Amino acid sequence: ALATKARVDFESAFTGVQKTIDETANTSFADLRKQIVKLSEELPSTTSEISRVVEVAGQMGVAADDVIAFSKTLIDLGNAADDVSAEEAAFAIARLQNVMGLTRGSAEALASIITRLGNNTAATEGEIVRFTRFLAGAGKSLGLSADQVLALSASLAYSGLEAESSGSAFSRVFKELSQAATAGGEELQKFVRITGGS
Repeated sequence: ALATKARVDFESAFTGVQKTIDETANTSFADLRKQIVKLSEELPSTTSEISRVVEVAGQMGVAADDVIAFSKTLIDLGNAADDVSAEEAAFAIARLQNVMGLTRGSAEALASIITRLGNNTAATEGEIVRFTRFLAGAGKSLGLSADQVLALSASLAYSGLEAESSGSAFSRVFKELSQAATAGGEELQKFVRITGGS
C-alpha cells in the first residue's frame, strides 16, 4: 500500500514537471522520469520531492537538458541547510541566474557560496536565499555581481532585518540610487548629502 501511494504521489508530482518543462531532442519525459527515480536512489529525497524541485526549476526557465543537475544541486543545499527547502533555493538561484544573465551551470557555484556564507557568518542559508530573492534585480541595476548580491544578502540577514520588508526597501533605495546616478543633478546631490559626501 505504501509503495502504491508513493507511486501515485510521484505520478501526481510528475504532472507538474510536464507542465513546466519542454522535452528536447536529448531529454524526453521518459528520460526525466528515469533520472528522477535514479536521483531518489542517490539522495535522501523522494521522487515526489525531486519532481517538485524540477517543476519549480522549469517554471524559472531551466531547460530539460539542465534540470536534473540543477535540481540535484539545490536539493543538496536544501538537505544541508536546516532552514531552506530545495524548492525555495531553486526559485532564488534560478531568479539570480536569470537576472544576472548567468548560465545554468553556475548553480553549483552559487549554492557553494550560500553554504560558505551560511557557515561563516551569523546568517543562515535560508535567510541568505530569502534576501537574494528581493535584492537580485536591484543588485544588477547597481552593477553588483551575483557573489556580491549573495554577500550583501548575508550581511543584511546578519543584521537581523526581515527579508521581505527590508529586502524590498533596500531594493527601492538601490533603484532610486541607480536612477539618480544615471540622471545626475539634484537627485544625485540629495544622495550625496544623505551619505555625507561632498
